[in-house]
Amino acid sequence: MGPAFFALVLFGFYSILIFLYARFFLLLWMLPGLMEKEFYLKYKLPLL
Repeated sequence: MGPAFFALVLFGFYSILIFLYARFFLLLWMLPGLMEKEFYLKYKLPLL
């Protein structure tokens, strides 16, 4: 239970936090494209 253990726990916590934030921002970045694609597939394709 030395400083190395504490650093490892802190590093793990921060890496998980960064991973979650990266996924969240990626989702926000990709969401308009996905919505557009879904809209296109749902409404444009039956008209063709």
